[in-house]
Amino acid sequence: MIDWQQLNNHLNRLLDLEGNRNFSIDRISASNRPANNSLIFASDPKDDTLSALASVNGCVVILPAQLREQLSAVAKTNALIFADDPRYRFAEILNAVVTTMDLRGRLVYDEVRHAHIGSNVMIDSTATVEPGASIGSNSRLEAGAYVMTGARLGPNVTVGRNSVIKENCVVGGWGYGYAISPGKHPLRLPHLGGVVIGENCEVGSFTTVCSGTIEPTIIKDYAKIDDHVHIAHNVIIEEAAMVVACAEVSGSVRVGKRSWLGPNCAIIDRITIGDDCVVGMGAVVLKSLPDGSVVAGNPAKPTSDLKRQSELLKRFEAHLDSHAR
Repeated sequence: MIDWQQLNNHLNRLLDLEGNRNFSIDRISASNRPANNSLIFASDPKDDTLSALASVNGCVVILPAQLREQLSAVAKTNALIFADDPRYRFAEILNAVVTTMDLRGRLVYDEVRHAHIGSNVMIDSTATVEPGASIGSNSRLEAGAYVMTGARLGPNVTVGRNSVIKENCVVGGWGYGYAISPGKHPLRLPHLGGVVIGENCEVGSFTTVCSGTIEPTIIKDYAKIDDHVHIAHNVIIEEAAMVVACAEVSGSVRVGKRSWLGPNCAIIDRITIGDDCVVGMGAVVLKSLPDGSVVAGNPAKPTSDLKRQSELLKRFEAHLDSHAR
């Protein structure tokens, strides 16, 4: 994991550091939920975010350069870095001090389970890890959890009571998250948030559930994820939702309670699917859906709209046919 002393030493040497330098960073936190002693970035903070940042102490906060004159309250108790692209500056700082080994941790072969286990892992006595699986550092398997052969759990993964992780899936691996800035090469954003899987869930074979960037990707109680599904970083799958084979759920999407995502559907970044929704096979959802929506098509539309369009098309074709005679 992160060597916090090394990070603090690096931050103290930065020439663009301003404000109160009395800090000791021991965590990363999100700008909308800041914690004391954190490294934080905010690319486009609103007034409520700025107010929250003014309430914390001992942080290093990376903010847009154009906000310099507005942040005297934040600078009283925190160190500030102003950047044209705060997200990219955040990635630069972490990549300077954090290696892949730091983030992944070491796995050691467990002679009893015939699996590879990281450090600081808690496995309940009633949980099962089949031979050939691996469990990353700082992970937790609660009572009755079952991890099948070939499954790969990354660091900071919690599997709740009686949940099943099927063969050859990856839970808690890095998401496809990069900081991209004009004229600069892409920098990986370390994914530190891990994954939290609730009780009585199932994650299918060859499925990927990516680690959250700062806070966890969350799959809540009784959710069922089929085989060959991709769940990106920072997604929240609510209680009893079902995601069917080959669905793709992009980053920071929320899928509501009891909703059903059909085969091969795709949900783009930051969309919210309401409760009790149905997304049809192959649908591409480009807008958030209210509770109870039933959609299909590309782009996805309510099935009632699609039915009306089909009827209008049939009438038009009949009209053309009558004139052709």
